[in-house]
Formats: sequence, structure tokens, C-alpha cells
Amino acid sequence: MEMEKKNLAIIILAVVLAASGVGNVMMAVMLGLIKPIPTFEVVKIAAVSNPVTMDPCDTWDGVSNDMLRQVVEPLIA
Repeated sequence: MEMEKKNLAIIILAVVLAASGVGNVMMAVMLGLIKPIPTFEVVKIAAVSNPVTMDPCDTWDGVSNDMLRQVVEPLIA
């Protein structure tokens, strides 16, 4: 009998804690504290040909330089 009361108390406590967590998340969403992940648009840039290499130390053609500039510049800016 004693064990059943403890098990029942643990189950009730677990349900209350889970409901409290769900309620907190719902309240945060309604208040605007949790915002959705922004979506990014894809930009396609036409090139005359494929880049010869994507190695920054070995890039001599214009297409490779243009592509590397698009990739590397945001990393150091």
C-alpha cells in the first residue's frame, strides 16, 4: 500500500512537471520570445565556366577568384 502511494505521487509529479514545461513553451511562443528560424534565399550566379580550383593559394583564373570571393569574404568580414 505504501509503495503504491509513492508510485502514484511520482506519476502525478511527473505529469505536473511535463505540463508545466509545455505550458512555459506555449507561453513563450505566444509572447514572441521564441522566434522561428529565418529562412535564407538561394542566389544563383551564372559563370562562364567551372572554377579550376577552390584552393585560395592556387587560384589564378577569374572564375575561381569570383567564386572564392563569394565564399571566403563573408567568413572574414
